[in-house]
Amino acid sequence: MQPTLTLDDLRLLPQVDTAGIEAVRRELTAVFAQIRELWRNASDQVEDILTTSPDLNRRSYTKKIVAQAIRTAAELVAATEPPSPYPPGSSA
Repeated sequence: MQPTLTLDDLRLLPQVDTAGIEAVRRELTAVFAQIRELWRNASDQVEDILTTSPDLNRRSYTKKIVAQAIRTAAELVAATEPPSPYPPGSSA
């Protein structure tokens, strides 16, 4: 029995599909650009619906929750790139 493993002994299962990962990254970037454009064009309408619609349950969609959701969306689309899918501090 070996007391230590070398990197050659380690395998990531399933195998990493770098081309597939890159394709998903490109798709995520394209969708993020669409979301940014939609928010630029319709954020006032979305905000109006969230703040005034009588169809929303105001016990769930309180003024505080709606304001936070609008701020979060605005911050998200202000970024130039989509948020990282990796945990903070990861080296990926």
